[in-house]
Amino acid sequence: MPSLKIGLQATAIYIAVVALGMIYVYVIRAEPYGTALMVSHFWVVELILCGIVLYYIIRYFGWSGVGFGRINWRATVWMLPAYVVLGAMLLVQVPKLMDGSLTAAEWSLLGWLTLTTFMIGFSEEVMFRGILLRGALTRLSVVQAMVLSAALFALMHAVNVLAGQPFENTVQQLAFTFLVGFFLAPIALKIGNLWPLIIWHWLWDLVLFSTDVLGGFQPFAFLGLLFQAVISLWLWRDVMQKS
Repeated sequence: MPSLKIGLQATAIYIAVVALGMIYVYVIRAEPYGTALMVSHFWVVELILCGIVLYYIIRYFGWSGVGFGRINWRATVWMLPAYVVLGAMLLVQVPKLMDGSLTAAEWSLLGWLTLTTFMIGFSEEVMFRGILLRGALTRLSVVQAMVLSAALFALMHAVNVLAGQPFENTVQQLAFTFLVGFFLAPIALKIGNLWPLIIWHWLWDLVLFSTDVLGGFQPFAFLGLLFQAVISLWLWRDVMQKS
């Protein structure tokens, strides 16, 4: 049965494995956080994380119970700003993909990035907008559950200091990821299915981490997500009124 206790237990295990993974890539492989090479070598850790979320789905929640119910297609409009920003970011990188200048090694790296970032998007969305959020809803109000989901999603990124990320950059990332969690939590409940969030999360990470290979500075990424978060305030109000 889903519960807050189970959700918190799964989240603690998940964050602990991420922390160990960061130590592995930084200390053992000597690859600092944020590089395409580091992310491509993180696939083993992500495979373990996907195994963890699959265990909790099968053992406690079930697919519909964790957030893979029938999609409310009309509600997907709430993700439109996020997808528009993502599309603009992708356009910056298209010329590099099409000009024939990429080497075989770079294409291979992009392939590993594609696989690893998909697993990141899947495992993080299922854990924080699925297992944790749905488990929290069994004991907490909708607002409390969404805040908890966003806060622990942000807190997970604190372990990036273990991979050599500067402290001040980590603090900025905590604020940024809380913002992401702030707008994704109510959208997950409104849409009723995690796939639109997983796909967006996957492509977002893929675009950001592939800048090592493809270039393309993304100056409007934060402003775009800030706009999305402001729009999500209306969705928070709607969810609060119905709770």
